[in-house]
Amino acid sequence: MRFWEDTWLGNKPLREQYPGLYSIVRNKFATIAEVLTDAQPTIIWRWLLGGPKVVAWNHLYPRIIGIVLTDSEDEFSWVLNQNK
Repeated sequence: MRFWEDTWLGNKPLREQYPGLYSIVRNKFATIAEVLTDAQPTIIWRWLLGGPKVVAWNHLYPRIIGIVLTDSEDEFSWVLNQNK
């Protein structure tokens, strides 16, 4: 799955949730694994973050920093009822 392009964190792609960040990211088609493989997210920006983009990053960063990727099988759940 692609980090910015696919819906995986929330109800819409990160490119729609954070359009300011998406506009300056170098690799718009990076996979989740490429971004979250290391202890710190691997995102390369076209230029330094400033103003509203820093605010957006400070909102996104805590959402992704605790995500740990594993090689285990994916699991689907339905959050609209208690049984999932």
